[in-house]
Amino acid sequence: MPKKPGSARKPALRDRAVADGKAVRAHRYLHLGLLLGLGLWAAGYWGPWVPHKDAGLIILGIDFGEFVKFLPQVRAGKIHLWREGFYLPALTLSLTLSLTAWRKEFPWPKAVRVLANLLAVPPALAMLPPIWTPSLMLHSHEFRQQSIAIAIALAAAAISPILGRLPAKAIGVFLIALLAISAAVPLWEFSRIRGAIAGIYAEKLGLGWGTVVMPLGGALAAIALAGALLLPVDERHDPAP
Repeated sequence: MPKKPGSARKPALRDRAVADGKAVRAHRYLHLGLLLGLGLWAAGYWGPWVPHKDAGLIILGIDFGEFVKFLPQVRAGKIHLWREGFYLPALTLSLTLSLTAWRKEFPWPKAVRVLANLLAVPPALAMLPPIWTPSLMLHSHEFRQQSIAIAIALAAAAISPILGRLPAKAIGVFLIALLAISAAVPLWEFSRIRGAIAGIYAEKLGLGWGTVVMPLGGALAAIALAGALLLPVDERHDPAP
């Protein structure tokens, strides 16, 4: 008995529908992975890099942008650092939130998008020095790079819905590269001053959990970005007959 026209297509269509459904579910995990990765990144950066039994002697990752200015070896020029490199994780967190909050590849509810957009602002402001004035940030050479980074981050947060329309692959490559650089630079510089800090503390220092959690979160966020932006679900496939 001859098969009806189109009956041979049904199994293929069902297989495609199943494959597309699996791809969509996989991308949902990637979207959650991005949020988890950024959460770990923030926790590690605002977590302890130098642990100590006395809470007042614990040094957080975000503190190093100011702390290194007071190290004798840095002040004497014996150790040369890019001080602003310690603010790269804050800049990267802010830009990642701004550039992904309104992307169609991330099927978040509107409330989550708005929240992600708003959360891009605190990391930008975290790059401000403890004591500052607008005049100081605008005219002081010492804080020029910080001022530029803050301005870029706040501007990106302000136009986040527009940035969400930029090409997915370009944004994916940019953010993955930024995550890698923003993890490597401050951790490398931290490794160079650990001996100087141990000399001040007059004891052997361990590694705080923030130095492990931050790059772990960055790796998870990078994997999620690669899967969602570099290999997006093909929305042109329609499994329906």
